[in-house]
Amino acid sequence: MFIYLRITVNGKSKDLSTKRLWNPARWDARSGKAIGSKEDARAVNQLLMTLESKAHEARRSLIDVSKEVTVQSRKDLMMGVDNRRMIAEIFEMHNERIAALVPQEYSLGTLISLNGRWTMPVLSWFGSME
Repeated sequence: MFIYLRITVNGKSKDLSTKRLWNPARWDARSGKAIGSKEDARAVNQLLMTLESKAHEARRSLIDVSKEVTVQSRKDLMMGVDNRRMIAEIFEMHNERIAALVPQEYSLGTLISLNGRWTMPVLSWFGSME
């Protein structure tokens, strides 16, 4: 069986695959841990503790930056998706600053090329990769 991590926020849940296979006969469903003291069981249990810690840290990070804590926002932060979105946000802020300096310091052509038809679709494509 595959081992999954379940994130639940306000009654909504999402399962994330750990991409680890484990023998159901060596699994304690009540505690959600591998049974045994062999190296493989200790490694799986350590992985689960690490993932649980990352889930709690994602929650704390979202609260620290005053973002809404949802199942998806926690998953995105754990998977690094939030950073990809941030690149697009920074790019848009940059373009807005350049627009404010047209025509004093930048030409309209510069602004048009920065806001080209391909720029945001390319950034969106990179942001959608997981």
